[in-house]
Amino acid sequence: MVAPQDYDALLLFKLRECLRESRRAEALTGKLAGDARNYAVDAAALEQRARELDLHDLGPFFKSEAFRQAGFALSDDAKTILLAR
Repeated sequence: MVAPQDYDALLLFKLRECLRESRRAEALTGKLAGDARNYAVDAAALEQRARELDLHDLGPFFKSEAFRQAGFALSDDAKTILLAR
């Protein structure tokens, strides 16, 4: 049996992968992914990675303590995941 915390840890790992890629693209292009205050990750990118793992409902993850404690927040339109710079 898998605990919800295990799913949260896995999704957090995948989210950090997305963030690394976003930051790498920022460094290469010189264009900010997000704004001056926040890094931004397209929520669809995380959703795609989650589907590859057969995880389809990210709602509980976005509301989880692990997500909040890692410093992430979901934008008002739920299309972007933000992390303070």
